[in-house]
Amino acid sequence: MKRGRGPVLDHTISENIDQCIGINRNHQSIYLYWSASRETQTLLRNMFGLTWVTCTKTLRLYEVTGISFNGHNAHQFKDYDVSSDQSSFFMDDLAKGAYMAEIGITLPNEQYFALLRSNPVYVDTERSHTNEGWKQDEEPPPAWKETFSTYSCYLETNKVTSYDPH
Repeated sequence: MKRGRGPVLDHTISENIDQCIGINRNHQSIYLYWSASRETQTLLRNMFGLTWVTCTKTLRLYEVTGISFNGHNAHQFKDYDVSSDQSSFFMDDLAKGAYMAEIGITLPNEQYFALLRSNPVYVDTERSHTNEGWKQDEEPPPAWKETFSTYSCYLETNKVTSYDPH
């Protein structure tokens, strides 16, 4: 994992709402800043026994060019450690494409747990991009994903059923 760096820029942060805002800083870099609401901080404490201000967070940057990102279908991702007191981050030297970031924690069993997700940010300059540090999502989608939507569950069946009220 890479280590966070960079000065903190002025931005408005509210402690009452979750925020994770990505901004195109220039043609090859993104600036991200975040804050967690009291509810998210309580969830972190109740579920994992961690406090927001003292836990080490993981910033996960997803490359999501040309897809509707659902949290598991990114082309690739890269993790960065961010210190407990950090609330912003610069990501430099990015290839042309669309990116989204999450702030989360990495649990002792190496499982990543997302807490905040950013808006998509677009980098628009072609450059030679190396794959150093980027990973492919190794978690396959669940089997039910292909037959499920938020409105319906489509089941394969060859049976014809009819309703006879008599």
